[in-house]
Amino acid sequence: MMTTGTGRTASSPGFKLNRWLRRAKLPPTVPSVPDPTLAQSVTLELLDATGTPKLVVAELRYELSDPYAVTIAFMVDESPVSWTFGRDLLTMGLDLYTPSGDGDVHVWPCFDPSGRAVVIIELTSPDGAALLRATARDLSDFARRMTTAVTPGTESAHLNVDAAIAEILGAGAA
Repeated sequence: MMTTGTGRTASSPGFKLNRWLRRAKLPPTVPSVPDPTLAQSVTLELLDATGTPKLVVAELRYELSDPYAVTIAFMVDESPVSWTFGRDLLTMGLDLYTPSGDGDVHVWPCFDPSGRAVVIIELTSPDGAALLRATARDLSDFARRMTTAVTPGTESAHLNVDAAIAEILGAGAA
């Protein structure tokens, strides 16, 4: 029995399929264009001053046109709330056991009272503060999709500097 160097034998189904794919006359593939926006609905717990949670449905968004940022949007008492912060802050907050962030947004992993892995997102502004709790899996899944769409360190390749300058100059003329 011949081996392929990958641990598969020449008679294994995987070997035969790969050999067939190499020989097949398949039409050229069209390169896939990534969706310009990644979005994911998540259920968060908004914690009050006593730690009592209130369920809040939110949407995480990541736009390839703004590759350094992630946005979380949700409703609180029928008022829309939207926060945009650095994507690195989110990814670091999933891994570090101290809060990441130095400003209005802090993110850190921990366990909830029942022992589930969660991530805390703390938002502060002159108008108020919010302490949100999300499942670690939801945020990790979103972060994985985000870093797959734009590999860390390649964000600047996704910026359209000319369009940003035109927008800034156009806003100044208005």
